[in-house]
Amino acid sequence: MELTRVCSSGLWAYSGLGGEIQDRVMGHEYVGVVEEVGAEVKNVKAGALVVGPFVASDNTCEICRAGYQSFCTHV
Repeated sequence: MELTRVCSSGLWAYSGLGGEIQDRVMGHEYVGVVEEVGAEVKNVKAGALVVGPFVASDNTCEICRAGYQSFCTHV
């Protein structure tokens, strides 16, 4: 993990305008560098810059499989 941040939805919660912050994950947008990969990993190399997903999706619906996880119909 190299960097994380609190997005605007987190700022709303901290300001008291977005509901309770208890039990909420803050800093869910993040970036890092791959340190090592297993022998079976083919599509990511050590040293690669990676960004963590900031959406909740199950990657099983048609929309997720088309690459639009932020519009997942199951979450």
